[in-house]
Amino acid sequence: MKKAVYLFAFLAFVGMTFLTACGGDDDDDDLSPTITFIGGAGYVADDVTLVIGEAFTVGVNASQNASSGKKLENFTVVRTFNNTPTTVLDSTLDDDTFTWEDTFNGLTDEGVERWTFTITDKDGESSEISFNITTEGASGPIDTHGPSVMGSWQAASGSYYASANGAVYKQSEVAGHEAEVDFVFYYGNTNAATLCAPNDAELQAGGSLETDYVCHNWTSPNATKFGNAVTVTWADVTDDALIVPEATGLTATAATNLTASDIIPFETAGGKKGLIQVSSITGGYGDGEITINVKVQQ
Repeated sequence: MKKAVYLFAFLAFVGMTFLTACGGDDDDDDLSPTITFIGGAGYVADDVTLVIGEAFTVGVNASQNASSGKKLENFTVVRTFNNTPTTVLDSTLDDDTFTWEDTFNGLTDEGVERWTFTITDKDGESSEISFNITTEGASGPIDTHGPSVMGSWQAASGSYYASANGAVYKQSEVAGHEAEVDFVFYYGNTNAATLCAPNDAELQAGGSLETDYVCHNWTSPNATKFGNAVTVTWADVTDDALIVPEATGLTATAATNLTASDIIPFETAGGKKGLIQVSSITGGYGDGEITINVKVQQ
C-alpha cells in the first residue's frame, strides 16, 4: 500500500514538472513590440538642453514582436509641457518593421518638455520610449564698467550714471545727457545709501532732494527699475545668462539702504538688464560716496 502511495506522489510530481516546463511560463512572455531611438551625431536620443526655438532631429526604429509575429498598427508622438499633452503624430501602420525620423523646434518658452514615442501592434501590445528637452534662453553679450565712484549731492563725485558707457556726470556736467542717465546716487537720512531712477518720487516730489538734483526739471526722466540684492558670484557673470533671470519683473524705482558687497539687479527704461556690484560705501548723509561695478546687456 505504501508503495502505491509513493508511486502516485512521484507521478504527480513528474506531471506538474512537465506541465510547468511545457507551458507554465506562457503568461510571462513579453509579447510587446520593440522601439528604440536612432542614435549618433545629429540625433536627440536622450535628455538634452536646447536654446529656445532650437531645431533638433529625432528618429526611431520599431519592429514586431518575434514571438507573436503581430504586425505594427499604430505609432504616436506626444510632447507634454506644463502637464498639457500635444499629439505631434498619430500614424496608422501595417508593417513588420518601421523607421521614422523628423526635425522639430524647441519651445518658445523656457521649461522642460517631455517627448513620448509609442508603438502598438495589432494585438494592442505596446512599448514606449521618451526623453526630456529643457529649453533655456540664449545668452547674450554684456558690457562691464567700473569701478566707478558716485557721490551724494554734497560730495565731489558725480551723482548721475549712464549704464550704456559707464559715464558718471556731475550736476554741472549732466545737461544734455538726460536720456543717457539710468540711475542717481544719494545718501539720505532714511534711505541711507541709495541708487534710484531719475523719475523716482524722492527726486520728483519736492523737498531737499528735488532742489539738490536737477532730475525734476527733465522732460522725460528715465524709469529704471531695481530689485532686491541677489546672490550671484560676480566673476561668473560673463554673459547675460545669470543677469536675465535676476533682472526680470522688477518694479521698484530705487534700491535703498545699500551695503558693501550688495549685488543689485536693474532694468533700464530701454529694456537693458544688468547688475550693480557695490564695492564700498563711505561718508554719510549728504556727502556719502559709493563705488560700483556694473555688468549690463549690450
